[in-house]
Amino acid sequence: MESLIALLGIVVSQGVINKVIFNGQMETLVALLGIVVSQEIINKDIFNGQMDSIIALLGIVVSQGVINKDIFNGQMDSLNALLGIVVSQGVINKNNFNGPMESLTALLGIVVSQGIINKDIFNGQMESLIALLSIVVCQGVINKNIFNWQMETLVALLGIVVSQGVINKDIFNGQMESLIALLGIVVSQGVINKNIFNWQMETLVALLVIVVSQGVLNKDIFNGQMETLVALLGIVVSQGIINKDIFNGQMETLVALLGIVVSQGIINKDIFNGQMESIIALLGIVMDSLNALLGIVVSQGVINKNIFNGPMESLTALLGIVVSQGIINKDIFNGQMESLIALLGIVVSQGVINKNIFNWQMETLVALLGIVVSQGVINKDIFNGQMETLVALLGIVVSQGIINKDIFNGQMESIIALLGIVVSQGVINKNIFNGQMKSLTALLGIVVSQ
Repeated sequence: MESLIALLGIVVSQGVINKVIFNGQMETLVALLGIVVSQEIINKDIFNGQMDSIIALLGIVVSQGVINKDIFNGQMDSLNALLGIVVSQGVINKNNFNGPMESLTALLGIVVSQGIINKDIFNGQMESLIALLSIVVCQGVINKNIFNWQMETLVALLGIVVSQGVINKDIFNGQMESLIALLGIVVSQGVINKNIFNWQMETLVALLVIVVSQGVLNKDIFNGQMETLVALLGIVVSQGIINKDIFNGQMETLVALLGIVVSQGIINKDIFNGQMESIIALLGIVMDSLNALLGIVVSQGVINKNIFNGPMESLTALLGIVVSQGIINKDIFNGQMESLIALLGIVVSQGVINKNIFNWQMETLVALLGIVVSQGVINKDIFNGQMETLVALLGIVVSQGIINKDIFNGQMESIIALLGIVVSQGVINKNIFNGQMKSLTALLGIVVSQ
């Protein structure tokens, strides 16, 4: 089959290629290569053997009526129309697809018998790889072994199951120019199972296998002001794809931490659309490094008490803010809270940060600033007033018994311990600081009524 002549041994006896087809607008190779395989002129051995070129792939079975005038006469100038190969005839069997898949050619063995790729799909705004990679897995052409095996490239990930109607025109025609739309892979078919995600999740690609079946990622979410990674990584964990073991284990990268459960409605449009352009909004979290900052405590028990109650040597650990309680809302971030003090006013009503942590090691300012916000002790009025000194800041009364008398009555070698001023008693108000208190002696005359 060294030349085109051998390929054009077209059987006309079946009436498959008649004058009407050739007289029409069929100036491309597509019409010529409409070879009927049913007559055994070009048998399976040829196609299953050397398939290095596009010519072999274009052995399209016309007997099924898959490629008719309507398809070719439409806007089908690209490879999409050429590679509509029918696998149902056994011309290109599973061995070809299941073997080496280093090039796009093998992936484009799209099953047309299901009517998945029709005029509407190709005629729409589908000029990207998305349309090509709409491979139907229900035929068993591309089985789980391929996807579960080597998924180092985008090509393997884009084996999107279209049979569920998950990826239709509305999704692609919208404002979905980013990787999000491409990686909307439906896992419901078992193509990409839990083993892949629970195993190696070092790259963004693996995390972005977002479950669309729950309707979590719709147009409203992407069309809003969601330019940060937070919105993109709203991965639904309800399917059990990303379980507790991943989050509680090695979470050294930002990627793993951003597995935020959206099913609870914790991160909605209102939060992202507000004035949250700084790290403050992102800091809903706790672990050893800044990376862990975005591991927001979800009511599903993804991040449990053990993580928070562990080492808390850095600012990160203190910022384990429970958002489920509505403690940190827009009002807090939009107010005049540009200092670390406001951020550290974290009350974890769930018992995430308990007394043992604060009563244990309080050598740094960080531990002292565990301000209870739920009591309304530190509100906007306090921060906006004339409280520019450390003295006022450290007058923290923890009604929960976090900082008790034992701490102050014990080792008080530093000024920090002395300044544990009880504010709830009204001992230190604005009048005291604004008055004549130039020396440390007056400041340290603190009455600890408790």
